[in-house]
Amino acid sequence: SPDIPDSDYDPDIFEVNAGVLRQKDTRPANFQNYFAWNSQLDGNYGEGTLTVTPANSAAIAGGFLDLTGTTNKYVTMAGNVAPGQIGTIAFVYKPNYSGTPGTIQTMIMYGNQLNNTLGTFFIQHSSVDGFLYLLQTNSAGGATFYVTLGSAWSPTAGTSYTFTIQLDLTNGATKLFINGVQYGITLTQTGTKGVTNYVRVGADNNG
Repeated sequence: SPDIPDSDYDPDIFEVNAGVLRQKDTRPANFQNYFAWNSQLDGNYGEGTLTVTPANSAAIAGGFLDLTGTTNKYVTMAGNVAPGQIGTIAFVYKPNYSGTPGTIQTMIMYGNQLNNTLGTFFIQHSSVDGFLYLLQTNSAGGATFYVTLGSAWSPTAGTSYTFTIQLDLTNGATKLFINGVQYGITLTQTGTKGVTNYVRVGADNNG
């Protein structure tokens, strides 16, 4: 690429083509969807659906998806927006509580159809013992795993935490990372999750 006089740029991020400087596409080759939720509910880009359906006045506030309040706020994305047998789910979680929540908190889930348990996944913060629970059912609705990881998780209100779930139901190597550090054990269970038709943030499949 030709140099631009009196300029400095990172060639890993930008490229120059025919005298035009543009940002490279640095998204993973197998990415599915990306939802920034800093100014709009609908997704920013992806191969699945980008339309988000809010419930009970879920909205963007302060650069985050705001699900706080006395009503059960959540959002749903219908369509193929979840990983396959092997894939990654990453999100930033900013709780409005410290320690153990007053009610169970479903961070994110996906499944085959609403109101059934086929191919269902979720991660929840328990209001009983403060543990993080992961569930994955197979395509017939049987539990591949329903486990708690590590010890009780005690977040601080208003602090942002980056969750990364590395899902591997083929080889049995599912892991959870919080702020880049593995939390708890590696799950070695295997199974076939089947087709995913929706993702929900902030509630389980029953709302």
